[in-house]
Amino acid sequence: MELSNTTSSSMWDYLFVDLADPRTNDWFLIKSPTPGLTIMASYLFFVLSWGPRYMKHRKPFELTNILILYNFLQVVFSVYIFCEGLDAGWLTKYSWTCEPVDVSTSPEALR
Repeated sequence: MELSNTTSSSMWDYLFVDLADPRTNDWFLIKSPTPGLTIMASYLFFVLSWGPRYMKHRKPFELTNILILYNFLQVVFSVYIFCEGLDAGWLTKYSWTCEPVDVSTSPEALR
């Protein structure tokens, strides 16, 4: 049993410490997979179990206006992310030749 604990511990350290980008270790949901897995498990519990039981004897919600706003915001954010990707990549200092990975903490490298 101790061998498997040592192996799983060393695998954990390799995946989440050695391979991690030190510039992003303090970012929300990045340092450990536990918060992400917790969010995913909560979502699945809500969608598969609690949500259907809650809505069993209720009318469906009228979400037409909320969905219109949601779709509009998705389009706005998609255009923004596309423009940021162009600006961070191909429109500024991007070169079509091989480039080394920039692991500095400069704003361009972090972008």
